[in-house]
Amino acid sequence: MGSEIGIAEVQLRNLVFPHSRDKIPAAVENLAAVFKENCKPVAVQNLIPVYVRPGELEEILKRSNAKSEDVQRCRPPYPRLDPPSHINALHGRQRFEAALQSFGPQTWWGIKIFCISDRSDPEIVLYDEMNQFSSQKPDSDMEIFRRVCFHQRAGQWNRAHEWRLRLSESKRHSLGGLLESGAVCDRMYELTQYPGFCHGLKLGIMHKHLAEHCVEEICYYLDHIKNTWARITLDKLEVQQATDLKTVEALERLAPSCASVDQEGIKSLMRSGVLFPRISNPSLRREIEQQLLNIGVVIPSIETFHENMSYLHIGMRILREHLLGRPMMVKGETVAQDMRSIWSPGANLTEYAEDQFYPAISCPDFSMSYQIIFISALRNFPRLSTDRPKMERGQETIGAGIDEQYLARFLRHAQALGFTSSTIENKLRQLPPTTTPPSLIPVSTYKTQEPNIKRRTGRPYAGSYNVISRHLFLPEMLRNTEIGAYPSIIFIQTDFMRSFFHEFPDHPAVIAQNPGADTAQSRTSIPTGNEPLPVAGSSLANTPVQTVDVPQSSPALAMSQSPNTSFQLPAPVLSAAVSARGRRQLQHQDSESVRSILSPPQPARHQGGDHPSVSPPSININLEPSAPYQITQFRDTISSIQSQDTQGSDSTGRTILAPSDLYG
Repeated sequence: MGSEIGIAEVQLRNLVFPHSRDKIPAAVENLAAVFKENCKPVAVQNLIPVYVRPGELEEILKRSNAKSEDVQRCRPPYPRLDPPSHINALHGRQRFEAALQSFGPQTWWGIKIFCISDRSDPEIVLYDEMNQFSSQKPDSDMEIFRRVCFHQRAGQWNRAHEWRLRLSESKRHSLGGLLESGAVCDRMYELTQYPGFCHGLKLGIMHKHLAEHCVEEICYYLDHIKNTWARITLDKLEVQQATDLKTVEALERLAPSCASVDQEGIKSLMRSGVLFPRISNPSLRREIEQQLLNIGVVIPSIETFHENMSYLHIGMRILREHLLGRPMMVKGETVAQDMRSIWSPGANLTEYAEDQFYPAISCPDFSMSYQIIFISALRNFPRLSTDRPKMERGQETIGAGIDEQYLARFLRHAQALGFTSSTIENKLRQLPPTTTPPSLIPVSTYKTQEPNIKRRTGRPYAGSYNVISRHLFLPEMLRNTEIGAYPSIIFIQTDFMRSFFHEFPDHPAVIAQNPGADTAQSRTSIPTGNEPLPVAGSSLANTPVQTVDVPQSSPALAMSQSPNTSFQLPAPVLSAAVSARGRRQLQHQDSESVRSILSPPQPARHQGGDHPSVSPPSININLEPSAPYQITQFRDTISSIQSQDTQGSDSTGRTILAPSDLYG
């Protein structure tokens, strides 16, 4: 049990609040105004309760040249203690923040000391002291989740029930599902160590996330949040406890490694004290700033988790409906598990443009196939679902609805990647055999970067979708990202995939051209420069559309070459400094790209001469020979293409497959 020892004074900089609610700005401002008029740091009503272990207390007293009798006297003047490290406070966060704002971290402040045994948990033995003011302000969903989860794990069911009663009935139901989710609950609980995440959780929609049956992806994103912030905070408890709500809100969605404006913003916020205001050590602040500038992702939070889940839902529903034939799934099943059950190694093809493929060197594996088909679902989601991009003022609305021609291509693509199910076969029998996509409205100009921080997460806006529909292909996603004023839309989409999907590739080598293909004889079937490009527009299939000419200098035509032109990925526009850096990187191929700083290590894949065979595997992925959607045998496809006498491949080293080569 815990016992009250007495009263002493410490400097404000010595206090941390691992069990307290986060800073409430309005309450702090009110208290700060009171303190400036009349403040007594050692008044009984201003004392901040803290707890220590017996060994800690002995060390603090010895270091401070104080005696236990001095602390137990409980009369001024109180002994001033100099602890070797921080002291954990039970509550009083708003008093602390107001005093810190008014007088600074060196101010001496009164504390009431409790001593607990080494094996005791303060949230159990000091429960009444810790929660005596908890009803003064509404608790956030995250705080209630933390308390319920903690007390259930400690076997204190009555206390857990008391905290549950602070929620509405619908939120209690959602909380129950989260607590039963196992891995998701564990990972969410780990994030409660950061005070700045105290307001992020939205229990009212957690049941919707869990109902999408994508537990693997949810867990991976929550791990991504934890790993990113562990890196930002240098894996130091002191910095983690100083991560307040204002710091999280200022940093979430920034992409410092590839956006110069974000870099300058972080420098300004660090030097003005907005970020991590409780960290006063100049050397430590410089270390945090440098770490922030090197973060190679769109900085995540629980808020971005909720927003990005709404985008993940779209792709998951497309897979469930069109590939699995299961709009509704039973408890315990996941989309990834069901997708694995209908997969077998197929043709290891890399799609570099809509319906344009080349054979890759690496062996087919489920993770890559699963991620590629998910990318395809996102790229065409308005044509494969009833979801549409968000509307922008002044822009034409992009229509949504199932387009049969897009759906047929999507299903055949899934088959080529090795996914086979009765749902896919039945849908293809009912769809027209054409592989030609409908002509949509070309866009003459569009933005490629996202300056609006709020638009870097969640379902994309129409302007961003015009880029996604053209360029969201794995080869472009794996290109080294150039540093610009703002992060590119493709960088943001790549970060989305890497945040949710385990083993998402980091380097183009994993989709390298199969060297067994005849590099002197390749073919392309990409459109000529005079043809309108299939991009996002306002009309659906069978709707007359108006087409306009796209200037030849438009980035949208970077992929459009004449039939005799060798395939090249669009060249990024680089500054002189970035170009020079790129030339230097050519001499150090193993150097870490800014995009991979936080990416998890990937299992080794076969590359180049390490591959046991340069020939593609002999795998027959025909479904029905008489069906109009028949997929030819991959080995025969490669052989027939290699024997064709086409031009313009000497500089590429790639064999390009047209839809007719894949689908027969």
